[in-house]
Amino acid sequence: MKSADRTTNLIALLTDFDVKDGFVGAMKGVILKINPKATIVDLTHEIPPQDVDAAAYVLWSAYSFFPSGTVFAVVVDPGVGTKRQILCTVGRNHIFLAPDNGILKYLEADAVLTRAWEVKNDKYFLSPVSSTFHGRDILAPVAAHLSLGLKPSKLGRRVTLPGQRREFTYLQGKSSGKFLGNVIHIDRFGNLITNLRVCPHVGLSSRGLTVRIKSRAIKGLSQAYAQGSANMPLALLNSSNLIEVGVKNGSATELLRAKVGDRVLVEIKSR
Repeated sequence: MKSADRTTNLIALLTDFDVKDGFVGAMKGVILKINPKATIVDLTHEIPPQDVDAAAYVLWSAYSFFPSGTVFAVVVDPGVGTKRQILCTVGRNHIFLAPDNGILKYLEADAVLTRAWEVKNDKYFLSPVSSTFHGRDILAPVAAHLSLGLKPSKLGRRVTLPGQRREFTYLQGKSSGKFLGNVIHIDRFGNLITNLRVCPHVGLSSRGLTVRIKSRAIKGLSQAYAQGSANMPLALLNSSNLIEVGVKNGSATELLRAKVGDRVLVEIKSR
């Protein structure tokens, strides 16, 4: 399939709503009224409030494991009710609905997205549209219509994608040198996920490699969290092929007092 023009009934939701209130349930109700056969998957609703960067990472790290034709509706939207755009973007195998606020940046970095439209056709919205709940009144109904086969071009004017962004720093397995990156995400275990990336086909030797963060120098890469020592940080290659700093049965963010944006340096010395 060259692009996600063929849809399924599968809709994946990613929000910062949590499940304490009825926001997620309301979105699902709207979807099911339009497409009763829809299958709705909760990617997560535990993105920290207004944390666009966390949403961008979670979306990027998970989307490729969903079936072709999946519609992703992403609602982490600090600018709700303002003039910010809502975009419908088509990737090689999926469709993404999201505010134009940076949530799609890692997909753009990987050239996943091929076309985009501004979501403006209120024929596919609920009426009236609340200025504070576009997830329910715009993204949910539009996602439902897309799952039924609506062409994205019906939603509004075609817009230009920004093109590939330099969001990752790539480590070359056989190259010596210094590679500077930063922490881009902290997961619920307190692991520090960086934008220092290794392509799957590149073998990265642990020998001669040092990860430096917050005045700590971590020698080599571990294969598993359990290989670490108590209260000592370790570095490893995570499931998305990014350098990650963790602590065995502990929290790296607490141990190192680290946060998103902190600098991380990888040094590789020739053997």
